[in-house]
Amino acid sequence: MILIKELNQYRSKDYQSAINCLISEAYDKANARIDTTLLNLLSSSSGINSKTYDIKSLDPKRIYDLNTIKSLCIDYRLRFLSSSLYKADFPEQVLAEINFIKDQTKIKFDDFFMIAPAEVFSLKNYDDPLLFANLGNGYYYYITQWGNDLSNYRKLKYWPVRNFENLVLTLFVLSALLTLVYQFSFGDLTDYGKTFIMILFTFKSLIAITGYIIISRGFNLSSSSWNSKYFNH
Repeated sequence: MILIKELNQYRSKDYQSAINCLISEAYDKANARIDTTLLNLLSSSSGINSKTYDIKSLDPKRIYDLNTIKSLCIDYRLRFLSSSLYKADFPEQVLAEINFIKDQTKIKFDDFFMIAPAEVFSLKNYDDPLLFANLGNGYYYYITQWGNDLSNYRKLKYWPVRNFENLVLTLFVLSALLTLVYQFSFGDLTDYGKTFIMILFTFKSLIAITGYIIISRGFNLSSSSWNSKYFNH
C-alpha cells in the first residue's frame, strides 16, 4: 500500500519501516461481523481521547505520531479528521480489523481518526481512507485501509499547493517557461534584459491571478488545511 509505505518513510529512523497487516486472520477471528456498538463509536468519535491505554500489547510499527501523519497529509493533500465526519458506510473489513485488534490486545478503542481526501468527508463516496485509533498525547494507532490506494501522481499533482514556498516556486518556473516560449516564438531569446523583465512581469501577473482565486474560492494550502473540518478551507 503506497500510503502506508510513504507514512513509514516520514517516520523517525528509529522505527523499522515494515507493517504486517493480518487481514486474513482478522476475517477468521471476527468473521467480518457488523458490530452496532462499534459502528456507533466510529460515527460519533469526538476527536478527544479521555482514556489511557497500556500500549505494551500494541504493535509499535502501527503507532504514528501527529507530525508523521501531518507530513503525509500535506504531501498528498489529504485530511486527518475524526471518523465521525466520514459520510460513507464503513465496510465490514474495517469492523473485522478493529475486532481482531481488540481480541489480540484486549484494548477497546473508543476514538477514531481517518486519513482521506477531503471529498470523502463531504460526499457519499469512499476512496483511499486510512483508519486510526486515538491513543492520546499526539499518537495514533493504525487500524486498516480500504478502497483504492493513492498513486504517486497525486503527490506530484499537489506539490505546488503543499505550502507557500512551493506555490511561489511553481509560479516563478511557470512564468519563466511562458516567457521563454513567447520569446522563442515571437521575440529574441538573446535579449536577456527584456526576457528577464518579461519573466518578472509574468510572475507578478500570475501571483495576482492566483491570489484572487485563493481569496474568492476560499482555497487554502495543504500545510494549513490538512486537519480542517471545512470543505473549502
